[in-house]
Amino acid sequence: MAINEIKNHLKKNGISQKFLADQLGITQVTVTNWFKGRSKPTKKMIDKVYQLLSIQKTEKENNENN
Repeated sequence: MAINEIKNHLKKNGISQKFLADQLGITQVTVTNWFKGRSKPTKKMIDKVYQLLSIQKTEKENNENN
């Protein structure tokens, strides 16, 4: 799932939720809610995160998001 991959990428690279939120123009609470399963980002927002963090989507994720 995209959220777990994003979460792992942040942890592995020492990137804070606040930094991610600031770069996306959203609140840290929104990012926290994604990670805790309280809400889900839109496909557009996931694409933005992947682009920002230079994460390559797997073929499965491409198919799930279309």
